Amino acid sequence: RNISVFPSPVQRPHPRITLSGNSPSSARFAGRMKCDLGISFLPPEAAAASVAAYTDAAAEAGWEPTADNILYRQFVYIADTDEQTAQDVAEMNWPTGSGMFNSRNPELMQVIGLAAAAMAGVPKGVVPDMSKAPNPFGPVWAGGPQTVLDQIRHAEQLVGIGRVEFI
Repeated sequence: RNISVFPSPVQRPHPRITLSGNSPSSARFAGRMKCDLGISFLPPEAAAASVAAYTDAAAEAGWEPTADNILYRQFVYIADTDEQTAQDVAEMNWPTGSGMFNSRNPELMQVIGLAAAAMAGVPKGVVPDMSKAPNPFGPVWAGGPQTVLDQIRHAEQLVGIGRVEFI
């Protein structure tokens, strides 16, 4: 409760703060703190439950968030057609498969290298092998441009999002 920030932030008011809303309890916390809500990789139905908890807590705290306060992050793959997307996704086993981890994506390879270095000292068995696990990211947005736009609009209507972040 008694944390001093020194030096004080230069920007007044301070920049918007986005807090995780991947669970109803974290969404309620974001609402109570009058922060933006960030939801990552959840199915729209689960995201809608978090948003409901967020707006309820915000109302109890005396404010009303708008769609602009809600950020939804999801994996997106767009090709020229739905058929091309299906072929590409199958070849890469996207978004979880090893086909996406190749030298054609140096930025991703750098992140993977940093993660591997961080895990180097972790004893075997501490981190479960997720290679055979179902997709942990919920329904990804994938397809031709119109298909992906329809998927985004569906999430917008169901969840009430005002901002999206594509991974």
